[in-house]
Amino acid sequence: MFIAIIVLLLSLILFRFEYSQVKKLKSKKDKWTLLVGFVIGLYCAISLPLDLPVPHMNRVMDQLVGPIAKPIATMLQSFRIK
Repeated sequence: MFIAIIVLLLSLILFRFEYSQVKKLKSKKDKWTLLVGFVIGLYCAISLPLDLPVPHMNRVMDQLVGPIAKPIATMLQSFRIK
């Protein structure tokens, strides 16, 4: 638990520094990208010391890319030269 608190404090310091740099750009897209990426990274960083479930990247990519990749793979297999 102590490690998780240290990670959280270091993450907040890092976020404050990074946000001050992005704030100068005045772009909402950059701010939201930083915020979403930071929340995902913070979840992964806090999950490891607390033994929370962390999704496996292979499964995440399969869920994201799978619906697009499977039809393309079957199409390419149909064009394979025997």
